[in-house]
Amino acid sequence: MKKQLLLAAVLVSAAASSFAEDAPVANTLTAITCDSQYESYEFAYNENNLVTREDFFVKLSDGDEVGYNEFIYNDKNQLVRNDTYQYKSELGEFVLVCYVEYTYNEQGKVATRVNYNRSPYGGDEMMLGGLLDYTYDDAGNLLKVTSYWDLDKTILFQIDEYTYENGLNTLMTTTMKGFSGSDVTAKIEKKYDDQNRLIERYNYEKDANSSDLILRTVMKYTHTDEGITVKSTQSSKGAEVGREEYFYYKAPASSVIYPMEYEYADRKFMFEGCKNAMDYYAVYAQDMNSGKLTLFDLYRLEYVENPDKPQDGVNSVSMDGVNFSNMSLVRSGEEAVIRGIERGETVRVYDMAGNLIDSTVANTGVYNASNLDKGTYVVVNGSRVLKFAK
Repeated sequence: MKKQLLLAAVLVSAAASSFAEDAPVANTLTAITCDSQYESYEFAYNENNLVTREDFFVKLSDGDEVGYNEFIYNDKNQLVRNDTYQYKSELGEFVLVCYVEYTYNEQGKVATRVNYNRSPYGGDEMMLGGLLDYTYDDAGNLLKVTSYWDLDKTILFQIDEYTYENGLNTLMTTTMKGFSGSDVTAKIEKKYDDQNRLIERYNYEKDANSSDLILRTVMKYTHTDEGITVKSTQSSKGAEVGREEYFYYKAPASSVIYPMEYEYADRKFMFEGCKNAMDYYAVYAQDMNSGKLTLFDLYRLEYVENPDKPQDGVNSVSMDGVNFSNMSLVRSGEEAVIRGIERGETVRVYDMAGNLIDSTVANTGVYNASNLDKGTYVVVNGSRVLKFAK
């Protein structure tokens, strides 16, 4: 408990100092938090609205991971270095655990990426992790990423090659260099709709018992005018093993600023798929016992101000001190949770006859309504009220 309090205090202190130095000047994304409190990320920006620092907290089975990333830019606003620090409880301080350096070509595209990692043998020595070399066509499409173990580009490790149709990446193959030669070890195929939106991604990997590439997973994407609404991960046999659902404000994505870090491909893809400003997203994982998808966590995006804040300042409907706007029901299959719960406040659930069905003190920002019988209910949490049907 003492360790957790110390880590939390360090995180808050680091985040507060970073925001004091780099106050956002636009409606930037300032934080991503999850209702289970197992993860949190906070962002600070410079005067050009480029992210300069990301404080993170991740609760792991073998201990909490607390740290921050610092982002350094050149005079062209190109990211040239990303330093990652983690808090080491045995030292009582943050230490540099890895860093990445970038160079660019004349077109402003990333030309090389070199990463260094802290030596596993102790001390402050940083060891070369590898070098990535990027090759483009005349239109600026990425054709190849060649990975080397050394800075002289003599010890080849891996080659990723990209194929395009109508300007869209439809195929990526990975060739890995081994002692006995080079083998294609992975392949990704992509399909798009008539609006050039990614709708399917097929992931192939080399079979351990043969040289064949076999289908491992299929990722399917659903889009609306707001952006990506569903990312579904399926096994090669068609069973859904993972799912993410995305929810949006009415305001366009152009009204907010997102931190576009190179090292977070999934997050970058998520933000680039937004047409509207993202409000939150729900992550579902497969239960190992039942095999069913269950809600893993809700991730909320926090901005300098509400993207949907109306001009007259009225953002809720209230009557006699009761607020009807801050809670909402999230469904996925048989799962149903209510988000917007105030932590520490009592949650009371009534049926339409006025009978008290459940009463509990909220430890997280959600109330799991999955176990309620079918019917219509009213949930009361502090001054908030929500009527919903199960």
